[in-house]
Amino acid sequence: MKFLKKINYYRKPVQWLVVLSLLVMVLRSVFSKEYAADIEAYCPFGGLQSLTSFLVNGTLACSMTTQQIGMGLAIIIAAIIFSKLFCSFVCPLGIFSETIGKYGQKYKLRYTFKGLPDRLLRVLKYAFLFLTFYMTVSYSELFCRKIDPYYAFFSGFNREVNLTYAILAILILTAGAFFIRQAWCKYLCPLGAVTNIFSYTIIIAPVALIYLALVGFTPLAFSWIVLLFIICLTAFMMEAFSMKLFVLPFFKVTRTADTCTSCSKCDKACPMGIKVSEADAVKHIDCHLCGDCVNVCPEKDTLNINRKNKLRWIAPAATVLLFVLSLVWASNYELPTISEFWGSKQDLEKAQIYSREGVKNIKCFGSSMSFATKMRSVDGILGVVTYVKSHRVKVYFNPQKLTQEKVAMLIFAPAQNIIKTPLNFNSDIARWDTKVDRYFDRFDAYYMHSLMEQTKGVYAYKISFGEPAPASFYFDPAIIKPEAMKQAIEQEQIKLFDGEVYYDQKIDFKVKDYSSNYAVIKAFDFYKDLYPPFDYKFNKFETFSEKELDICSTYIDEIPGDTLNQNLTYLMSHLSGNKNIVRLTTAYTPQGLLLKVYYKKDILSPDEVMKWLTSPVFNIQYDDGTSDEMKNVIKYIQVKE
Repeated sequence: MKFLKKINYYRKPVQWLVVLSLLVMVLRSVFSKEYAADIEAYCPFGGLQSLTSFLVNGTLACSMTTQQIGMGLAIIIAAIIFSKLFCSFVCPLGIFSETIGKYGQKYKLRYTFKGLPDRLLRVLKYAFLFLTFYMTVSYSELFCRKIDPYYAFFSGFNREVNLTYAILAILILTAGAFFIRQAWCKYLCPLGAVTNIFSYTIIIAPVALIYLALVGFTPLAFSWIVLLFIICLTAFMMEAFSMKLFVLPFFKVTRTADTCTSCSKCDKACPMGIKVSEADAVKHIDCHLCGDCVNVCPEKDTLNINRKNKLRWIAPAATVLLFVLSLVWASNYELPTISEFWGSKQDLEKAQIYSREGVKNIKCFGSSMSFATKMRSVDGILGVVTYVKSHRVKVYFNPQKLTQEKVAMLIFAPAQNIIKTPLNFNSDIARWDTKVDRYFDRFDAYYMHSLMEQTKGVYAYKISFGEPAPASFYFDPAIIKPEAMKQAIEQEQIKLFDGEVYYDQKIDFKVKDYSSNYAVIKAFDFYKDLYPPFDYKFNKFETFSEKELDICSTYIDEIPGDTLNQNLTYLMSHLSGNKNIVRLTTAYTPQGLLLKVYYKKDILSPDEVMKWLTSPVFNIQYDDGTSDEMKNVIKYIQVKE
């Protein structure tokens, strides 16, 4: 019962919920290899870095979304009105530091810095804040990921983490918490520096306004880095010299001197080591309104929030409320990940916009920039805006050069893939022509390919541009029917492998025109659909009559596909080196892939043509006049007609 009386029921449940959520995430990752935890889903510090990147560069850092930005804005509002609520109720590193610190205190090994050392060490967190924001905004990548103890631990020290620096940070966090009171929070945490900056809003806001006025209304062109440096320096000076808050935040712990017995229990309970028993109102910069001091005070109505005992719930309630409001805001509003424009002002004024959601390859800042680079190379495209959360793009284009449909075709990813090959060219194959909705970009192409690989009996498929996209599926009619193919295409998820573990990927393809054409064809017609026969004419073929030419025919022992097509291109170049050979064609037959070579019958013999076809080395001629040699890998077979 004595233990229960010491529990701060206004604070601990929120902290326990945070810890429990993290434990569930870790355990789920351990027992389910298919689960990938999003440990940055509610990262306020990443959100603030990303917001700064957006304000400076017009781009969001890395894969940060409006959700993380909402969390960042929430802690700013909290710092201005209430206090540093994130530090008090939510921060996993703060919870860890407090827990470890209690053991250091128990064994009398924890020391509290005071005086000049305490004040000077506080500059470290502002230096780290400056470095982190500078690197993140400059490179649009979250610099703090490399060394953040939280991210390192809960990501399993993934590839984005600098192992040496991260382990060092974890050791500093742990040892600092054990031997020095709240060492991380007071001296190293950049988010703590951010909340302190906004606690000094009355001082910092005029500084920022003066900077903006100078930049906006004078010839002076100060970089944003100058403003960041001035803000960090100002906040550090305020913290180091005064250690006190002014008007903000509005809510503070207050003490009634008349009823106070100076028992100092509040001083001992304070996680930050503040002398609560000596203050009428706690204005110390380290106070984050946790309420632990109020909880242990034995005298009724001596310690309160703004002198009102009924306000003890305000801090946890504000924490939960701001969290919910930030989620609501994020669900209804989205900032663009990038806004890149390269067209002239005059062209942009007349531009049309192609907008589309569900472009799955818009996954982060990097993929957004890759998309912009691709669009930049297209004549008539003037700029792009991307939104990672909704996978949405806006493409600004010149309507005199492009149409909405042509822009859509630039993004669309057509597909043609053979999953497996028929046993012979005379096998029966079902061809089902239909239309697939919600198929559009290269990620859809990847998901469709994986889906077809996992569907028993599928030979191949091809999908061309359209909304919905026209598609042809080829499969073994003895194994699968159109209805089963429809069910396979419309399944809600597929299992994918990322190189380390398997995971479930949600998909949402829908089949349109289910009753479309269905027919059973032969394998040679199947190959003809996917890879049209070749017909290369060269060496002035058109100047010769049929009587002057003869044909050398043979079968190719190769499976039709992109590799064979490339090899036949090399063969054509090689044959064109003989001016008496003038044409190369292929034909699909029940016996296989037939190769025909047209030559001058009065000059060459079939055996001589076969020597050219079976030459160990091809002599390749390029359009620029250069030549090269390449090994002949084409195999031929004799087929009895």
